[in-house]
Amino acid sequence: MFNRKLEYVFVTGCARSGTTLLFDLISSSPSLWSTYQEIHGIYEWDIGLHPDYEKDNGNVLLNEDMKEERRESILEFYNREIYNTERYGLQHLNCHSRLDFIKYHLFKRYSKTIDYFSKASRKVIDKNPKHVYRTDFLKVLDPNAKFIFIIRDGFSNISSLIEGWETGSFKTYRIPVESGQYVQWSFELPPGWHNKLMSSIAERAAFQWTSANEMVIKAMNDYPNDSICIRYEDMIRAPEIEISKICGFIGVDLHKYIANQLQELPVVNALSKPSEDKWHSRRQLIETVYPMFSGLQEELGYGSL
Repeated sequence: MFNRKLEYVFVTGCARSGTTLLFDLISSSPSLWSTYQEIHGIYEWDIGLHPDYEKDNGNVLLNEDMKEERRESILEFYNREIYNTERYGLQHLNCHSRLDFIKYHLFKRYSKTIDYFSKASRKVIDKNPKHVYRTDFLKVLDPNAKFIFIIRDGFSNISSLIEGWETGSFKTYRIPVESGQYVQWSFELPPGWHNKLMSSIAERAAFQWTSANEMVIKAMNDYPNDSICIRYEDMIRAPEIEISKICGFIGVDLHKYIANQLQELPVVNALSKPSEDKWHSRRQLIETVYPMFSGLQEELGYGSL
């Protein structure tokens, strides 16, 4: 397999904050390569960094965790899998007709194949909510890596997390406890998870939202020139403006590839019909955990109860 020079753009934020929608939009550009799915194995099982249940750091990976052999394994994985996916696999295509599909598929495949063998570097777009806990680690993988963070109002985001927990559709870790029993965890595993292992779903969801967004703030402070933060609400109300910001940030023109989608944003990864006030169906439940996230909610500029 050819060893290409890859430049990484990571899309991340709290689970259920809109990372999938944002990724679907920007991955449409022929200038961006991707595997078009969340990658977990290469960051956990394949290189020996699956969360250690004896420790409390969860999904956090630090720069010292990036040994040279791990770095080589990850880079080799991306070189192989991304080329195979783009050249031979099916892409995430957001087309509105069969003719659009054929034209777009042929153009994108041709463009990417030519680009792959050119001297230009390839930009890789990789979406994973767990990456919010890996920014230092990923900066060792690629010192020039860029991060696109997305944040969402705590009421709506936490409500969506609760819904995900309740459906059981986002199971991640089966954590052993005493007497051979297990706790089934969903979504990301933030540092300090031991204290929430026996908590209610609402408390876990509030804990996950708070932890992930604290990491966004930290990363924005640590890497101000290589980070951008998009509000989910702004992306929904004025997608052209937010996409323009991203275009300038990563140096790629996306508008001509996603003009149709920006007119009417697709509904992706939704468990129930989206609406701005959907969280009100869980208002009483969210009120019980509001003290856990009220401070950060206000710091991020969102309203209070």
